[in-house]
Amino acid sequence: MKRRPCPPCHSREGGNPELAKRKLDLRSFGVTLAIRSLASCLRGDDVQRPRVFRQRNVLVFALLLFACPLFALHRSIVVTSIGNVPQSVKTSLERDTERLLAEIEHQTGLSYTGNVSLVLCGGNDDFLRHLSGYGAQGEYLGVAIAERESVALNLELIQRAGTSPESVYKHELCHLVLGANIARHLRPLWFEEGLAQWVSETPFESALSATGYISGTDVKPDSMDHISHMARDPAYMTSGYHHALAAIDDLESRFGPENVRALCDALKHATTSPAKTGFEQVFDGTMPRNFAAWEIDFIASRQRSFWMDALGFVGQYWFALIFLVATFFLFLALRKKRRREQLIVDNWNEQDELFQPDPEWSYEPEDFEAGFDGDEDWDEPDSQTPGEDGQKQPRQS
Repeated sequence: MKRRPCPPCHSREGGNPELAKRKLDLRSFGVTLAIRSLASCLRGDDVQRPRVFRQRNVLVFALLLFACPLFALHRSIVVTSIGNVPQSVKTSLERDTERLLAEIEHQTGLSYTGNVSLVLCGGNDDFLRHLSGYGAQGEYLGVAIAERESVALNLELIQRAGTSPESVYKHELCHLVLGANIARHLRPLWFEEGLAQWVSETPFESALSATGYISGTDVKPDSMDHISHMARDPAYMTSGYHHALAAIDDLESRFGPENVRALCDALKHATTSPAKTGFEQVFDGTMPRNFAAWEIDFIASRQRSFWMDALGFVGQYWFALIFLVATFFLFLALRKKRRREQLIVDNWNEQDELFQPDPEWSYEPEDFEAGFDGDEDWDEPDSQTPGEDGQKQPRQS
C-alpha cells in the first residue's frame, strides 16, 4: 500500500472558534487605561473634582503612555514538551527564538512583537494527538497557528527527514510573522509557503524524501493559482511546495532581495478589504514589472521540456560533471592497464608450460656459494653427451 505523503510544514488558520479568543495582556491593558485617562481629561470629567485627582489622571496617562513601549519589548516565550524531548533541544530553541525572528525581519522587513508558544513533540504519535486538539490531522514537520501565536514541531519526523529543529522552527516562525503583519487574502498560499521555505532555507528534497515524497518537478503548473492548489492538495503537495520555493527564488533573482522586502512591506500596509486590493494590485504597484507579465515568464520557465531541463542541469553543475567524466575515463585507463599486464603474465606462464627449462642449464645454489674458477672453460661441453636413444654416453676424445 502506497504511503500517503505528508508535507514538510503546515500553517493553519481558522478552525476551532475558541482559538480566536485572545487573552488580555499587559500591553493591551496599558493602552486601554491610557486611552481612558486621556478621554477623561478631554471630556472634563474631573472639573468638579479636586485638582489632585486631575493631576493623578494626567500622571497615570503619561506613565502608561511611556510604559507601553517597555511592555512591548518583553516577549513571552513558553516552551512545552510532550513525550521524550531532549533538554538541549528545548533550551537551544528557546534561546535562539529572538535571533531567528531578527533574521526573518532582516530578510522580509517584517517585525513581530507577539508572544511565542512552542510545543515540542518527541514522537509522531505525540504530535498527532496534539494536532487533533486543533481540528487538524496528518503528518507534518511542524505546524504554525497564527491566532494562538503557537508553533508545534514533530521532532521524530524532523530527525527522519535529516534536517534540524531550528530550520523547521524558523519556517514556522515565518508563518507567525506573516500572519501578524499581512491580511489573509493578501497571502496566496504559493507566496506564503515559498517565502517560509526561502527564509528558513529548508532542505526541501531531503525532507520530502524522508516523509514519503518524490521530486516535485513532475507536475507542470498552469498558473500561480494552480501552484497554490497543488500546495493545498495532498496528492500534488510535493510539486506545489517545489514550485512555490522556485517562485520566490525567481523574484529574488529577477528583482533583488530589496524588492522582495518592499513587496512584503507593501502587503503589510495595504488595505484589508479584499474587494478593494488584492495581491496582484499590490505587486503591480511595488515591483518593477507587473504581475501578469512575470507570471507568464515564470510559468513558461516551469513548463520547459525535458531537454531544456537537462541543459539547465548541465549548465549549473558542469564542474561536477567534468569531474565525473574524468574519473570514469581514469577508471577505464587503469582497468585497461591492469588487463594488459595480466595478458603479459599469462603469456609468460603459457611459454613456461610449453617449453620446460633444461635442468642441465640451471645453476645450483652451491655454485654461487663456492664461486667459479676463472680458468674454467665455460665453452667446454660435458664429458657425457646424450646419445641417439636419449641416454648419456661418454664423449669420444
